[in-house]
Amino acid sequence: MDADDISETTRLQEQLAFAVANPQVKVLGCQLTIIDKNNRVIGYRKYPADPEAVRTAMRRFNAIPHPAVFAQKDILTSVGGYDPAMFLAEDYDLWSRILQKGYQIANMRQALLKYRIHAGASKAAKTKECLRKTLEVKDKYFRHEFTFGDHIRFRLEKILSYLPAPLIYSLFLLVTYRRRSQRS
Repeated sequence: MDADDISETTRLQEQLAFAVANPQVKVLGCQLTIIDKNNRVIGYRKYPADPEAVRTAMRRFNAIPHPAVFAQKDILTSVGGYDPAMFLAEDYDLWSRILQKGYQIANMRQALLKYRIHAGASKAAKTKECLRKTLEVKDKYFRHEFTFGDHIRFRLEKILSYLPAPLIYSLFLLVTYRRRSQRS
């Protein structure tokens, strides 16, 4: 969680209760409410919830919101923790290794974290490198599972890496975050 993100007061309590009730889930995220620099709600980020849906989605995108993760430390260390060589996609790489070991990952259906979007975020500042590392994770862990649609998406994302960074980031925001009126 970044210093400017806001956790709901019950987040950890709710995630702990979920983890106790679902011990097979080793890494747990939640949905996000997107806020601006003035703490105004501007949208939402919806993630797949059940472990199979998360696993399927991971071929296409990082389906676990890093700032909202609740995880068992022994699972994180058993797969080697964060890989510094995967800077900007270290979380996607870590979740992918956890999935490869057969562990389950899920997201709660509730939005329990307010995630702030601003131009200074690492994703905005280093868009092209973030995209390259994301593609590296997909290629390394999921390419053998790609459907035809996944292959097309992967190729299109490679083409995106040749566009100007501000355009890539704007497109990312457009397709990733639902505007406030579109909440479902």
